[in-house]
Amino acid sequence: MQEMIKKFRDRFGEQTFTADDNKLLLYLTDAENRMDKKVWGVMYEQGLMYLTAHLLFLAGFHENSPTKDSHSADPNALFGSEGVGDVSASANFSGTEKDWFKTSAFGEQYLVLESRINNYALAIGMNW
Repeated sequence: MQEMIKKFRDRFGEQTFTADDNKLLLYLTDAENRMDKKVWGVMYEQGLMYLTAHLLFLAGFHENSPTKDSHSADPNALFGSEGVGDVSASANFSGTEKDWFKTSAFGEQYLVLESRINNYALAIGMNW
């Protein structure tokens, strides 16, 4: 996995993400568990990198993340909640999974790659 950490840092740069290698490994593993190598084929590694970057962004490990320095794994943290006395307002995330991916440029790129995979599967008649 050290090789994947290096590839991630090479692709996105050392300064962009603030997660240390142990935290990066944790998020790489999380992303890996959400993807199927057989389905993604030659695009697996690229998809893994963008999904990991998206998860890190949502958790606040990116320099431009709205949850920067909070390091919350909760995507709802992007959309907040406020309360004063007996009155509270909440704008928690309730969209589709695709909407969740649109909360970062990394997630959007992941969706582009996923769409390519799905279109390829349709073109050759694969069913999964």
